[in-house]
Parts: sequence; C-alpha cells; structure tokens
Amino acid sequence: EVAEERVTLAGPPPRVLIVRSFPLPDEGALATIDDVTERYRLDSVRTDFVSNISHELKTPVGAISILAETLEGETDDDLVKRLAGRMVAESHRMARTIDDLLELSRIEAGKLELVTQPLDVREIAAQAIQAVTQQAQAKGLTLYSQIADALPVHRSGDALRLSQVLINLLANAVKFTRHGSVALTIDSLHDGDVLRFVVRDTGPGLSTQEQQRVFDAFHQVERPAGEQLGGAGLGLTITRELVGLMSGHLDLRSTLGVGTQVEIVLPM
Repeated sequence: EVAEERVTLAGPPPRVLIVRSFPLPDEGALATIDDVTERYRLDSVRTDFVSNISHELKTPVGAISILAETLEGETDDDLVKRLAGRMVAESHRMARTIDDLLELSRIEAGKLELVTQPLDVREIAAQAIQAVTQQAQAKGLTLYSQIADALPVHRSGDALRLSQVLINLLANAVKFTRHGSVALTIDSLHDGDVLRFVVRDTGPGLSTQEQQRVFDAFHQVERPAGEQLGGAGLGLTITRELVGLMSGHLDLRSTLGVGTQVEIVLPM
C-alpha cells in the first residue's frame, strides 16, 4: 500500500529520513528514502532564531516600559536620574543586539567586504586590551598581552575586523572568568606571512558538548542557577564568520576547571 513515515536516526551524525512505499501493478513495490536532514535543520534554526531574538529584544523593551511607567509622575530627582540611566543602558543593550544581527546577516548574505590596508598589529592588540580593561579590573582579573619581539610591525589586512575579533574573544574570556587571568599572545609563523593570535583564560572551561556548540548563533553557555551574564550569544558566531572571511582558521581547546584557549591563525 501507499505509505509514508518519518524516521529519525540518532547518529552520529543525526539524520532525518522520509521513507515512502508505492505498490506496482505487477505485485512488486517501490520504496524511496529521502534525506531531509538539512531541511529540518534549517526549520529548527528558523524556529530557534525567532524564539531567541524575540526573547532578547523583549527583555530590554519590557525593562524600558517598566522604567518609563515608574518615571511617570516621579518628582525625586535622584530616582529620576537612576531610572533614566537604567533606560539608557537597556536601550544600548537592545541596540547592540540589533547591530549584531545586522552584522551577521550581512556576513551570511556575502555583503560584508573586507578593507585591506596596512595595519599595525601591536596597536590593534593594545586597543583590544584597552577595550576590556575596565571590565577585567571590575572582576579583579589580571589582563595582559605577550607579543613576539620578531613580529612584523606593519602587515596588510582589515584593521577594523581584526580588532573586532580580538575584542570579542577577550570580552568573552573576561565575561566567563571569575578569577585568575586573561592573556592575549601573538606571534608569527612561516617567516611572518602568517600571524597567530591566542586568547587564554583561567575560567571554568567548557564540556565537550559545549565546545561543539559555543560558536552557534544564540547559544548560551549554561551557568549556575541565578547567575546572569547577559548577551545574545552572537559575538562568537560573528567572530568565527569574520575569521573565515579573512581566510583564517580558528581552533578552540578547553578543559573543565582549568580554562579555555582560542587560537586564530591568519594569513597577512
């Protein structure tokens, strides 16, 4: 008889198959197996996207609404100032999420073009460290960089995107490290034609399962109950995509209870 059934295989890798059967006039039968794994994966991505972005935007919008209602009719100048500051912070949070979404959309659509120009890697590293210094100091972390003496000073590349990659990695390391240090080391390979950037932290580390998903869009690393670190989970996704655009390679190594290391190798 004519029949159809969806079969899900756990894998690895996981697969979703549609199996159909059709009777033939001579008493034989025909069976087809259609691999629809990618279709279901895309449907799942769309569903997750709508759910996650709705949540990420609803939180600051809801906070702004509550703060605005509290401000209405308030006459205490100090309270008004504090509430207004909170509203500004929440609006900035929402703007950052939207900016990350637009950035990721441009990358995935192939509309983000790199600007190749002479750049000073030491200067970019210093700026990246400076960008996260206040955040690290607030947590009592040691933040430092080690740059090889023989490193070529001026190379060719996209300074803005390289800076964005380093800041994303450093900020993420500082964010998840409770105590200890975060370090950026830079050296060169193959007579200076390739640069290697390594960000190390002494954070809690990642499980094997988390390591496989940490660069997925909207993925949030599980934290202890009640610990809120914020963020939409797009920074590392954008970082991975930018490294790919720069023809680079990204490698993550992590050990629970020891820390995490992210290594980026870029042709310059």
